[in-house]
Amino acid sequence: MAGVVSGLAMMWIIIAVGVVLGRFKILGDHAQEVLTRLVYWIASPCLLFSTISSTDFREIIGPALAVEAISAVGTALTFVVVALVFLRANKVETTVGAMTSSLSNAAYLGIPLATYILGSASHVIPVLIFQLGLLTPTFFVLVDLVAADRKPSLMGTLKMIFTNPMLVSSMLGLLASLAGLVVPDTLLTPIEVLAGAAVPCILVSFGVSLLETGVKGFRPFAGKITTATVMKLAVQPAFAYLAGRFLFGLEGFDLFAVTAMGGLPTAQNAYLAAFRAGAGNELARGTVVATTIFVTPTLLLIAALLG
Repeated sequence: MAGVVSGLAMMWIIIAVGVVLGRFKILGDHAQEVLTRLVYWIASPCLLFSTISSTDFREIIGPALAVEAISAVGTALTFVVVALVFLRANKVETTVGAMTSSLSNAAYLGIPLATYILGSASHVIPVLIFQLGLLTPTFFVLVDLVAADRKPSLMGTLKMIFTNPMLVSSMLGLLASLAGLVVPDTLLTPIEVLAGAAVPCILVSFGVSLLETGVKGFRPFAGKITTATVMKLAVQPAFAYLAGRFLFGLEGFDLFAVTAMGGLPTAQNAYLAAFRAGAGNELARGTVVATTIFVTPTLLLIAALLG
């Protein structure tokens, strides 16, 4: 658990740096917009490409990948049903809520969790690949589509999809991996350097954004934030447990591993998608904050029950 606590502390420290930078306007009045554009157009696509292109998919296809897909999609669909039936959420809130309910902070907290609690970072690779290669770019496109002022035409929709840097970089990375292409170091090295800016820039931008909302800004969205938080920290690991045990016959440590991976907090990419689309910002921010605060007791409970 020390690795998880360390990862959480590091993340909150970087967010605090963003709060300070925003409070004193050190980066100017448009810091949040500039940082999110840097992450969206450059850093995150580089991270997606470098991660996916260097992965041998034959080594990760198995029960853990299937459990991740089932738990993430199942949780997202569950939120959609609850949001439409009980919360009377609009289409943007429903889409952003589904994203915050199912998109895990696999890179920043998943890696230390897998390393220090499960003994190897290999346990988080199926989560990373599914989320980075499919779930993240899909949600970015969906949020853009539902946030559009008017219903886009077929050509407009296709243009939005194939000009999305997240999706394009994921597709290029997948093609490189499946074709067995080795990216030259002269090209891969700068890509990896730029990829390293993704997480800290998202966190700093997130810290800057907290000054704009404050605690009062979350109150109108308390019901939706609470629902998304419960979905992420309770429903998704429950789906992972049920799928792992009853569909794939996992037991003991393997079952604990997939369940713990399902209990990770919401990724900051959810906030990035909402900010990019100009809608659902408070819901995304609130859920990221809440799930990050409550992830430690969640993981302790999972460890106590299954560890």
